[in-house]
Amino acid sequence: MKTKIIFICAAAILLTIFLYIYVPFVNVDDKAEGNTISNINNDGLVCKDGENIYYSNFGYDWSLHQYNMTEQKDEKLLSDYRGISDINAIGDWIYYIPGNPGPICRINKFNHKKQTLTLKKYYNLYISGKYIYALESIANKPQKLYRMNLKGKFRKIIATDISAYFCVYNDLIYFSKADDNFSLYSCDLNGKNLKKIVDKPAFCVGIVNDSLYYIDDLNKTLFKNNLMGTSEKILYIGNIQEINIFKNIFFKSRGTIVSMSLEGNILNEVETGSVAQINVIDDILIYHRPVQENNKHPEGAYFLDIKKGKEEKFSPETINAFGN
Repeated sequence: MKTKIIFICAAAILLTIFLYIYVPFVNVDDKAEGNTISNINNDGLVCKDGENIYYSNFGYDWSLHQYNMTEQKDEKLLSDYRGISDINAIGDWIYYIPGNPGPICRINKFNHKKQTLTLKKYYNLYISGKYIYALESIANKPQKLYRMNLKGKFRKIIATDISAYFCVYNDLIYFSKADDNFSLYSCDLNGKNLKKIVDKPAFCVGIVNDSLYYIDDLNKTLFKNNLMGTSEKILYIGNIQEINIFKNIFFKSRGTIVSMSLEGNILNEVETGSVAQINVIDDILIYHRPVQENNKHPEGAYFLDIKKGKEEKFSPETINAFGN
């Protein structure tokens, strides 16, 4: 009898340890996402989660901050000399990568407990539902897309030889395949049922309202298509860079940020000079100007109300003007 009790207690302890390590105790909707994939494609420097904005102070020390829009209160959560990027907020945690590429880390929203989930280096960290998706960084080797649970366990290769762009939508993953002229493919969430969608180079892939958006980088052309790849439409031809596809489409073209509807209608154009890493929250664009071109466009981090055409410095001191 005593031996049986010991066996039951040991089994209970092992089960508790297994559940703690491998099962993410977090109530997350299967369709929830930690950030938009277009923000992640632009280094994921800012993320909206309810009334909170989590952002990298990338114009200064690259620390991770939380800004509460209701209370108009800003708080530094952590500093890391490697810099913070790939920010995702889901459940009780904020996920991020220090260094980009770097290990996948997270910090609790409430007690600010930090955890390092992986030792290997990744980039383009994106959370969809109960899974982490990220690209492994290995010098001079084909890129691999991995999936793992929210604790960084049960790592699985989903796709190989892909470009830096992928998109998770419903029960499929869309990505550009580097070993097939960067043509657009899809597969299921387990990496099975591989299917070619578009037989041409397709970069910066985004999906909104069951429509695919992508760029032929060689011809600088922006396309819209259905999810089967059978209804391609040209939306824009020009020098497209730093694109972000959200409720509208935002991209840089020859020193100007263009705002375009999802149907291809130009909504607004704001002359900004050279910018990079365009992130979007609602109608606000957050980006980095890496070099000072002239007195009109000094370097640094900025946010831009695209409707008003109003640009301001982006920092803990000015974020209280965000969206006002």
